[in-house]
Amino acid sequence: MALVMSQIVQPEILKEVNLVRLRRLVRLLKEYDGELIEAGKMLLKRSIFSSYFALRDLACEERVDAVLANVSEEYLRKA
Repeated sequence: MALVMSQIVQPEILKEVNLVRLRRLVRLLKEYDGELIEAGKMLLKRSIFSSYFALRDLACEERVDAVLANVSEEYLRKA
């Protein structure tokens, strides 16, 4: 029987780990936006997208929205 990570780790821990990851990715995108090549920006944006859905699956929408509220749409376009 295969176990998935959410069955092993408590959901609250998963939420915190993924929120930290999302905050870090958003910070990196803002901080290095002018220095990254398009491929680097694309990877960061896709990682943000992935983190968003992981947190949404963990019923953490309000906290995710608070993190992403500080990100303008132009940063997240063309992901």
